[in-house]
Amino acid sequence: MTEEREMTALDAPVGAGAEQSSELTPTIIPDYGEDFNPSAEEMFEAQMQYEQEMQAQAKAEREAAQHF
Repeated sequence: MTEEREMTALDAPVGAGAEQSSELTPTIIPDYGEDFNPSAEEMFEAQMQYEQEMQAQAKAEREAAQHF
């Protein structure tokens, strides 16, 4: 007799087929037009914010992988 079971993933997929969390994805992309000319300080702040978001995402992925 053959057992038939439904196979489902326990955790969300990781990689190309995975969907991004809406928590970490910005929902609004401002349109500055051609007049956008940020200062060095604004660029630095944007880079720091980006790095913090990437570190938070990497941490979340590591923690999710531990439960896999």
